[in-house]
Amino acid sequence: MNSIDRVKKLLIWLDRPDEKRADFATLYFSEVDSAGHEHGPKSDETNASIKNVDIALSSLLKGLDRLGLLDKTTFVITSDHGMAEVDEKNIIDIKEILKGYPQISIKWLGPLAGIDVNTIEPKTVLNALNHESHMQCWSKENIPEKYHFGSNKRIPQIVCLAELGWTITDDPAKKPIPGQHGYDPYLSEMHGIFIASGYKIKKQYLDAFNNVDVYPLLMKLLNLDGGFNDANGHLTTLIQN
Repeated sequence: MNSIDRVKKLLIWLDRPDEKRADFATLYFSEVDSAGHEHGPKSDETNASIKNVDIALSSLLKGLDRLGLLDKTTFVITSDHGMAEVDEKNIIDIKEILKGYPQISIKWLGPLAGIDVNTIEPKTVLNALNHESHMQCWSKENIPEKYHFGSNKRIPQIVCLAELGWTITDDPAKKPIPGQHGYDPYLSEMHGIFIASGYKIKKQYLDAFNNVDVYPLLMKLLNLDGGFNDANGHLTTLIQN
């Protein structure tokens, strides 16, 4: 279902009496992400998909106005990540690097790679991996704290993070995906967008923040307590009294 059709479906659901209409509704527009992966974030195809989403949002505003809901609606528009261009030459052949360790098991590939070394000493494998200058690798327990990553049992024994614009592969003959995310989240290329608008929102410019901080804002807008979370709640100051 394309972006316009998703808006039409939501407007049908909202065209109900107050007691049967949702207080909270969400829309997910997937086409920018899909185009970014397939063609790269700077491509004509990705720019066209952005235009399509703008048109869909315009259709949503007009539809809400027609239903008499526009002045009663608060909008939170966000994305979960950015996207980086990946040149087809920027590949790290991890299989070649680890050809002397047939016992290892590769769990993930891409900007982020996960490796289980099984009975091999992780330090030995890390020494081989860290000769590659376009990625950083750590044992699970030594992943930098700023990434908040490494404590879950599903995370492999070694994690490697590629340099922006590079990808880790086990098949160098296969062209990499032109647009990728999953790089260092502190890089601006990985940052998403955030727009909050409507009758309950103060006008102000925000610095970058963690995506988890959106949750307390939504909870307060809905007058819900919510559950335990890692957010700091500073976005709730956007709400007008």
